[in-house]
Amino acid sequence: MHSVLEMIEFEPLAVRGDQLRGPCPLPECPHHDRREFSVHRTKSVFYCFTCKKGGNQLDLWAAVQKLPIYDAAKDLCERTNNGVPWLKPRLNSHRNQ
Repeated sequence: MHSVLEMIEFEPLAVRGDQLRGPCPLPECPHHDRREFSVHRTKSVFYCFTCKKGGNQLDLWAAVQKLPIYDAAKDLCERTNNGVPWLKPRLNSHRNQ
């Protein structure tokens, strides 16, 4: 969650243990000047009490970048220099039966 928060340039207004509070970074949220956005760093989850959006770090990246979750996952892997974990095709042993 930490790297996603840095990438979206989230600046918390309050810190209490593993909990951060600050303005909501989501583009559709009407209030960007309040402490309505909450992040729990240990659990890697977020929630906005204004726009009622929440989820994990991938959900946050997808929402901020306005991408479908699949595209957001590929984009996040590339931006963090992690390879996209493509699945290898499986051979179907029952195919010719």
